[in-house]
Amino acid sequence: MLEDFERTKICDVVKLGCGREAAAKYVGLTLEQLQAELVRDEELAKDLLRAEGAAVLSYMGQVRKAASEEKNWRSSVWWLEQQARIDKLSGPDRVKFTEAVLETLERFAEMIVAEVTDLQRRSALLTHLMNIAAEGVGKVDESKVIDVEPAMLTSSSATEIEAPASENDGNGGGP
Repeated sequence: MLEDFERTKICDVVKLGCGREAAAKYVGLTLEQLQAELVRDEELAKDLLRAEGAAVLSYMGQVRKAASEEKNWRSSVWWLEQQARIDKLSGPDRVKFTEAVLETLERFAEMIVAEVTDLQRRSALLTHLMNIAAEGVGKVDESKVIDVEPAMLTSSSATEIEAPASENDGNGGGP
């Protein structure tokens, strides 16, 4: 259960134009914890919706005001575009989109497991696929690497990892 000051801070952060995740972090919660709190606390859920609406109205007011003077209006337009993008990927549509992406990634991973028998190459491809996917949703920064499940690497279609060829084997040490 949140303290009154935490509830106020969450709504204040959202009124500034930040999203729910930023508001949750500001008071030391994860987005999932905030979502659980919103389920328990109907009043907070309504207050948060009002705060989100107030932010949209504030930025829309700035865009309208900027129509008469060309000064600092682009940041408001950017914010509104971001909100529209977020709105399109929320609720049931976001779930369907996420499921479709996950299904596609799983099919790519299955194809890699079926077609690539060299374990090192398979591992590299699967790791690369997972990093691309994670970067696409903003889950990975440049310093992180996602490891692939070991089960995918040791599927029955895999072959043993061969020792690297020595430089003196006559083929230049290449694959």
